Amino acid sequence: MRALNAVHVPTDVVSMPSGGIWKDERGFTLVELLVTMVILVVGLGAALAMIDTANHTTVVTKEREAATSLIREVLEDARSVPDTKQNSSDLVPALQAFPGLASTSGGAWTVVRRNQTYTLTATVCSVDDPKDGYGSHAGGGFCVGSTGSDDTNPDDYKRVAVTAEWTRFGVKRSATQAGILGHESGSNGLDLEFIKYPGGSSEVTTHDSSLLFRVQTTEVASEIQFAVGGVVKYTATPSTITADFNWDVGSDITQPGYVYDGTYVISATALDSKGRPGPTRSVTVKLNRDLPIAVSPSPPFGGWNARLGIVEIEWTRNPEPDVMGYRVWRERSNSGNKKLVCEYLNQPTASGCMDTAPKNQTVDYAVLALDLFPGSLSPREGNVLAPLNVSKTTKQPAAPTSLAAGTSGGDVVLSWTASPAPTYPSSNFPPQGIRFYRVYRSGTSVSNRVGVSTSTSFTDPGAAGKGYNYYVTAVDKDYSESPLAGPVP
Repeated sequence: MRALNAVHVPTDVVSMPSGGIWKDERGFTLVELLVTMVILVVGLGAALAMIDTANHTTVVTKEREAATSLIREVLEDARSVPDTKQNSSDLVPALQAFPGLASTSGGAWTVVRRNQTYTLTATVCSVDDPKDGYGSHAGGGFCVGSTGSDDTNPDDYKRVAVTAEWTRFGVKRSATQAGILGHESGSNGLDLEFIKYPGGSSEVTTHDSSLLFRVQTTEVASEIQFAVGGVVKYTATPSTITADFNWDVGSDITQPGYVYDGTYVISATALDSKGRPGPTRSVTVKLNRDLPIAVSPSPPFGGWNARLGIVEIEWTRNPEPDVMGYRVWRERSNSGNKKLVCEYLNQPTASGCMDTAPKNQTVDYAVLALDLFPGSLSPREGNVLAPLNVSKTTKQPAAPTSLAAGTSGGDVVLSWTASPAPTYPSSNFPPQGIRFYRVYRSGTSVSNRVGVSTSTSFTDPGAAGKGYNYYVTAVDKDYSESPLAGPVP
């Protein structure tokens, strides 16, 4: 038998696995998929747990902040409680008479803040300061009892402690603070209390030309000073233990001297025959007699921004202290096209609005200030004297030129050459001109606006070295905006 000849196989030939599948083309195994799914589920579970814990902590923190603010409000109001009511039986009813502190339930003292119900307790005790050298006094109602009795006038001051309790996530929580009351029974000045004042815990809604405040002193005072918001308005020289103050608030909002609606603090201080003042007592009065007056100017500033295709409206803040926000209506007098463009609740400093989708070639806007209906938390719209009429335009002022950027300290300082006054006609502000310049930082959208300038320069504080780019536009009297100048680094 002949021997088989050896067959030489080249070394660069690689055999193919059975079935024609290369090793690198094989898929994941079931075990590998299960492990991956377990890792993913564990990761997602951990992330969700972190988010839930963060939300839980935020809610608890916000409610504790509200409790602290409420306690501080109670302590401040307690300082205006007369001496005769600074005791364990009269203090809480006296505090509940202050605006916003009335109990929302028939049992425990409860107050609602930020949609959470807080149960309040307030205790008061007297302090005998041993620094007067007379020794400590023992007796009921004192914060610290002792055996001494040398002090014939031991009630030097009082300490009040306020606790707020609430429940969240099934856990009962609490916060406590203490403060010193302006107790003056040991001083030489005369004490007084308000025995009559308008409104009480309610708002004043009538148009009386004056409001009566009456106080009573422990003995006849040489004079009594009445102040509104800390400013003395009247000094009485009574012949009896009572004295009156008639606060002239006016009855016609169009007349000079009319007192705008809002919350005011009226205080009184009695002086004895030697000119020594006693404790100052205060009451709070809320006036809510009128609708908010029309915003100034009437109509507001504004117009069609040809660069952005939007309408911009600006106004001056309403001066009334009780204004809590604004509404901007498009076509308010046309029920078919009427639309609420902007609403600012609890934002009394708001002063501008943008209509990003004006529908017609010519459109009008009304800006109305908001206060609250008497005895309610519902917003009430004020008056409007004249709407802002806006017409669509393609006219734009020329862009500023020679825009340059420099630094000064840590600030970026921009400068440019003024745009020429436009020559096209203007319906609202003839003759036409440049109202102001807008500055944009690292972008040209509305959200990138960082300020305005009525001159040809602008300073961006603390922006040096941060790599920002800047653009500048000119805005004419009708709020039409020029093309962009820039960017400059």
